[in-house]
Amino acid sequence: MSWGKKKAPAHVERVWDLAAGPSHSNVEGAQEEAILHAVEAANLDADEVAFACERRGGKLVLVATAPDDFDAWEWLDEELHACFGGTSLVKDLNLRGKAVKAGPREEMSWDFSGGDAAAVQRALDEAKLDADEVSLTASGNVLTG
Repeated sequence: MSWGKKKAPAHVERVWDLAAGPSHSNVEGAQEEAILHAVEAANLDADEVAFACERRGGKLVLVATAPDDFDAWEWLDEELHACFGGTSLVKDLNLRGKAVKAGPREEMSWDFSGGDAAAVQRALDEAKLDADEVSLTASGNVLTG
């Protein structure tokens, strides 16, 4: 039996640059949410991989975070291309270089069941959070950050 803090397992992340199709919604974050829904709907056999869709440097990217020993990046790239092939959601995606060590990550979820998703988004926008390093993802009535 061991006591004390456990060292978090090492994770790496890979980033895909996305050439997204036109957004059909005026709601900020709707395009990112639609892309994440498409990834979830693909039912990829990659439970150890966490996905986030966000803007970095003004560009839309898909970020995958996986355990340090994950070695199926080529397979995952092929599956993602198949997932978006023939859709207008993402016209093209390009996997960047090598996996890089992911920074420390803590995830929290807030359940807004029964709430208005647009009101939640407006509240976030109006808060003018100074937290560029935080990625907030809305999925249904759950906000994860």
